[in-house]
Amino acid sequence: MTQINLYFTTLLIFLTLTGKISYSTDNTPQLKSTLILTQSRHNPDFTIEGNPDQTQGIANRYRYNFDGDGRPEPGRRKGGASRGNCPPIQPALTALIPKTNLGLTTKEYPTLWFYVPYSATDIPKAELMVLDENQRPILEKPMVVQLSKTPGIMGVTLPSTAKPLEFEQKYRWYFELVCDTENPSNNPTVDGWIKRVQLSQELMTQLDNHNTQQHYLMYAENGIWYDALTHLIPMIGVNPSDPTLTQNWSDLLEAVGLQELVDTSITDCCSSN
Repeated sequence: MTQINLYFTTLLIFLTLTGKISYSTDNTPQLKSTLILTQSRHNPDFTIEGNPDQTQGIANRYRYNFDGDGRPEPGRRKGGASRGNCPPIQPALTALIPKTNLGLTTKEYPTLWFYVPYSATDIPKAELMVLDENQRPILEKPMVVQLSKTPGIMGVTLPSTAKPLEFEQKYRWYFELVCDTENPSNNPTVDGWIKRVQLSQELMTQLDNHNTQQHYLMYAENGIWYDALTHLIPMIGVNPSDPTLTQNWSDLLEAVGLQELVDTSITDCCSSN
């Protein structure tokens, strides 16, 4: 009896120290659910064991890499504290970009994505400016964007009147909510980078072999952030309850640390001048 008690006491201490067991407020031990990353001798890729209801999202998050070489560019994904005519609100103005502030595209005229916490009733417009690597604007003047009737995630597509993005060039963009026309320093602003890359032969083959509704997965798996969003977000807007789309949307946002936006609405925005 003494040996059995010693065994269970030792086991309890081990589980507590390794974090596999915790205690409730009444000191009742509670076993935690665990996920174990293992590496097969025959397959160097990581596999995931544990609760099957939890593993799919985690597998997808590890599959996506939007940070490139990991070196961040100067920029700001989230707008500062609102002042002037913009009431404070959370989540604040947010640019949907990776943590490095740089996202990739294959398009001449890509779509940039933002979470705007205000409606057209609150703020009449926003403005977008894009500069090339030599600090020269690719637009003749700032692009005026009329906001949606409801707050939410909106896309802004560069117009064909702009200079097309060139391959392997990085461009810096600035997106500003015009809350205070007299004191622009009060306006919430985000800024980041976009780089145009060429489609690899492998990715072209993947796109050719899958229907367009799966293209967002191909772009995501190849780290092409903006194109993945541009293919996925409109489908979610049409089918907001589709479990596969919503799971992959959650995975993409979590991969770049923006999971707080997963339940925000997608607007019918936007028009530009």
